Amino acid sequence: MGTVDTMDKQVTRNDLVNLISRHGRQIQHAPSMTVLVIDDEPSVREYIRECLRGQGYRLLLAANGRDGIQAAIEHDPDLIILDLMMPGISGFEVVEELKRHPTACDIPVVIFSAKDLTREEVMRLGQEVEKVLTKGATSRSDLLRELRSMELLYPVQARLMDSVLRCYNLRYRQLRLAQECNRAERYGQTFSLVGWQMDYYDAYVKKYGQHWGVAALKEIVELVNSVTREGDVLVRSGEASFMLILTGTAQSVAERVAEKLRLRIRIHKFPLAGGKTGNFTASFGCVQFGIGAFSPEDLLTQLNALMAFAMKSGGDRCICSEVGES
Repeated sequence: MGTVDTMDKQVTRNDLVNLISRHGRQIQHAPSMTVLVIDDEPSVREYIRECLRGQGYRLLLAANGRDGIQAAIEHDPDLIILDLMMPGISGFEVVEELKRHPTACDIPVVIFSAKDLTREEVMRLGQEVEKVLTKGATSRSDLLRELRSMELLYPVQARLMDSVLRCYNLRYRQLRLAQECNRAERYGQTFSLVGWQMDYYDAYVKKYGQHWGVAALKEIVELVNSVTREGDVLVRSGEASFMLILTGTAQSVAERVAEKLRLRIRIHKFPLAGGKTGNFTASFGCVQFGIGAFSPEDLLTQLNALMAFAMKSGGDRCICSEVGES
């Protein structure tokens, strides 16, 4: 267990909800996330209760460090919000004692304190501190930027993964595209997007059933992983549509990736009941940052138009921006 983030006490309700959503452990088949608040100030505990009201969280409250440690061990919450300056056992001591416990050591901890941490105090809290946000030194835009960066660093905790196909989801696409556009503008870098829609997926599902449709999509993910680099990002952008974010990649290279994927999909035998197999084709589009598109919105509009044109032209082809049909 380590402290994963710190925030000062002057945060908004949305800041707090977003922070908990980002850092709480993922639990399966559970109706809500359990959050343990350890703080000696009644007004702070009540403030957090009001912030989380109606947000789907189960809240546990402890008024001191000793009660907090006991509650963490007994109830095994998914997240702990911890004050540092408390009488008796301080927040520092709570972290150290929980870290030594065989089960409570895995519970993520968010420091919620008005205390400005020294370098020595940050080191005492552990090596897993990713970011310290100091009261009065962080603007709202700075805070939002840091929170989004943290979401990208912890996609599972932030619920940025598609739970069925185990690739990234639309929320991740939104955050990552904004980040890539900012990086491209600031450092003069480029990146490309490859998008595709499975041709006639609805007809496939109607004929063979939803189970085998999803099975085919899982095969697509495996095919993509077999032909892409480790740093390439696969996103599920619709029921049967996908997108690759290829960082540091020109459109000419992205087009070759798209063509390789198109051919792999066309010749692949997708599993069906009774040992039978089915076939698929896909309609691809390919765009590059800086070729008529300089924002996430422009890139996605251009990419979707190219994919639609590829499908309208008969499917099983790739259309690239200002290049033509491949």
